[in-house]
Amino acid sequence: MYKPLFIALLLVFSSSVVFAEVPDLSGMWSGTEFSVETACDEEEEDTITGFYITQEGINFSHISRDSDPDGEFYESIYTGIIDASGVISGTYSYDGRNARGNTYNGSGPLSGNYDSFTGELILNRTTTENSYIFADGSSLPGGCADDGQLNLTRSNTPTKPFILSEVQSTTGTSLSITPVDVAVPTTSGTVPDVTALLTWDDSSTTIKRDDGSIIEVKQKAVVTLNPESSINLIRGEVTVTVGCNYEVKTALANIISCPSNQRSSTSAKFTTNYSPTGIDGKLTVRVETGTLEVIERNGKTSTVTAGNEKIIQNIVPRTSWVLPIDNDKIYGGKNNFFIWTEYPNADSYLLEFNIPGSIFSEENPSSAEFQKQTVVLTSDLYIEYDGLLIFTLLLPKGLDGIVLEVRLFALDKQGNIISETVASDRSTITVTD
Repeated sequence: MYKPLFIALLLVFSSSVVFAEVPDLSGMWSGTEFSVETACDEEEEDTITGFYITQEGINFSHISRDSDPDGEFYESIYTGIIDASGVISGTYSYDGRNARGNTYNGSGPLSGNYDSFTGELILNRTTTENSYIFADGSSLPGGCADDGQLNLTRSNTPTKPFILSEVQSTTGTSLSITPVDVAVPTTSGTVPDVTALLTWDDSSTTIKRDDGSIIEVKQKAVVTLNPESSINLIRGEVTVTVGCNYEVKTALANIISCPSNQRSSTSAKFTTNYSPTGIDGKLTVRVETGTLEVIERNGKTSTVTAGNEKIIQNIVPRTSWVLPIDNDKIYGGKNNFFIWTEYPNADSYLLEFNIPGSIFSEENPSSAEFQKQTVVLTSDLYIEYDGLLIFTLLLPKGLDGIVLEVRLFALDKQGNIISETVASDRSTITVTD
């Protein structure tokens, strides 16, 4: 099913493969430790703090004491290596002294995984003994060596491994979709700050982004959260409360809070509604507070002040990317979602991508620039859902760090680009193993 695209990508990248860097895990970690005592057949879950990991492999220790009046000392040591894809392997050992003063030790294999996407570190340990082994070689009958898992997140890193947005409220089922994940926002949860938000006719969601902006996504909408204080409104209605120089991008125009001659403004609140019908689009912008600059696709610029609205209607001769978002990532070794809007009467789509080091020289052209770097996506390669087309790509590993641009053309039944259409906006994406 995916063979044509695999071949095309591999041909493009085969001479340009770079090696991935090993993730940096150094620092303090906290989380939850879940243990199963293999001999006593008991389970325990503890909150743990203060794990320090050095970057020379994975070397850290955890020391805990219980409340036994005689005192109990227990030290566990995790030692191993991490590869560029986040896979961890090594050994687990423990040394301790029980309440009677007897010292004991044991060991076993360590496995795990670090997910750079979520920032979560999971370590699994398996002991090789079912009883405590003492320093003189004897064992304690009924001793309870244990297996366990540690779920950790970094607690003192100066930079966030993955920026999150706070979900302030949600009604119905609102989805957050990234290139490799689908999640359901909750009233107390978070979503990635680079994501596509989808709502149905009975749902809505309000997000507070890392930059402080409030994004209220109304019913039956598709919105993408972009880096650097901007969003794409693919369809539907959204109300935003933002600071200056925040941009809402649509197929008909881009809306910027605080025009260049009014940078003294501190915030703006406005509602944008984009309704595509066939190849026609209608954009309505209503301003509650602040002043907006509306830049149409033809370059025409207008200013909209508080209490006023702007309506734009025009033909939209292109499909629109939903995922990957511009400046997004796709992941080697994982299934990645490519999602775009359906174009009326299109029979298939042409995906064009550049080679490392080259860029598309023209925005929204009527023909492909790199003919040898195109792949036809026929209807058997994607599924249609509510006007969105979803293609899943299992990208192979080994392309880490490659940056490329992608765009789409709508094709007719003969495989030609539909007359009077142009390419979608480009998306620049980085491959990450």
